[in-house]
Amino acid sequence: MLPIYTKNKGRETFPITEKINASKLMNFVKALQDITRYKFHCQVYTKNIGNIWSFKYTALNKILITISFHDDFHEDDSYIYIQDFIFPKSCREKKIDQKALRLFLQYFQSLNFDRIRFRLDKEDNRILCQHFPFKQTHSEEASMSLKTVFIPHNADSSF
Repeated sequence: MLPIYTKNKGRETFPITEKINASKLMNFVKALQDITRYKFHCQVYTKNIGNIWSFKYTALNKILITISFHDDFHEDDSYIYIQDFIFPKSCREKKIDQKALRLFLQYFQSLNFDRIRFRLDKEDNRILCQHFPFKQTHSEEASMSLKTVFIPHNADSSF
């Protein structure tokens, strides 16, 4: 068994390889090709020191998607970071960017990460996030929780 890293706050971290299926993420190129009709390539970058794996999907120098998985014991929580999500205007008009993001979000729901962070460096991404349950946390970032929050039965409600 691979080592478990424990942070002072009691949060356990695991090697990324135990939390994601890298070959499945690399095979997302097939699904992206079906959605866009462009030929995709995937590159994987790893940083074992910070327990980070990044997947970079590209197509014809028109589409760029970079997604990183972070589970470092120095962080307060584990997260998935959508760093780049760049589509040409023609794809956005056909809502291909929404279909691609939905594809990834469906897969992310089954992973053991605390949240998804989405970089809002372009106005197009701000508009895209409005179609999904992201909440803007900073001027250039939105976030979505992947953990279920339970409300106690005896909690005061206004229903």
